[in-house]
This record gives sequence, structure tokens and C-alpha cells, in this order.
Amino acid sequence: MKKPVKWAIFIIGFLVFLLIGFSIFLKTFLSGDRLKAIILPRAESMTGRKVSLDEINVSLFKGIVAKGLSVKEKDGQGDFLKISEFTLLLH
Repeated sequence: MKKPVKWAIFIIGFLVFLLIGFSIFLKTFLSGDRLKAIILPRAESMTGRKVSLDEINVSLFKGIVAKGLSVKEKDGQGDFLKISEFTLLLH
């Protein structure tokens, strides 16, 4: 094989390796429980309302997917806002 082709294959392989490694890092470091612990107290202090979230996942390809977001009324009885699922895309 010619030298430029070998270099191209090496660079593409290295980039794929970095992409897979970064994706694994995101999955382990930004786990759903850790994200909830970061996001929920801040959201509650900013809104002055009780906020709950069933599930949140971060993916390099899908973005941030949150399921079961609920923001209660100020009196805590009814739902002010309820969203079954939404996605924040990472660009």
C-alpha cells in the first residue's frame, strides 16, 4: 500500500477510536442519576417550584433525551408543566 493510503487509514481509525472513547466517557461520567442531581436542584431554585424528572440520557449521536419532566404549581398540588419526552440536540 502507498504511504498516503496507510496514513489515511490510520487517521480514520484513530478518529473512530476517539469518537467511541468519548461516547463511552459521556455515558459513564454523565449518568442519569448524576445529571438529575445537578439539574433538578438548580431548576427548582430557578423556578421556585418542585421539579421531577423520570429519566435523562446523554448520547453523542442522539443528544440529551429527557423523559417524564414535571413542574408542579407553586402550591405543589397540580402540574404546571408536564412533558412526556423531549430531546436537546448537540451541534
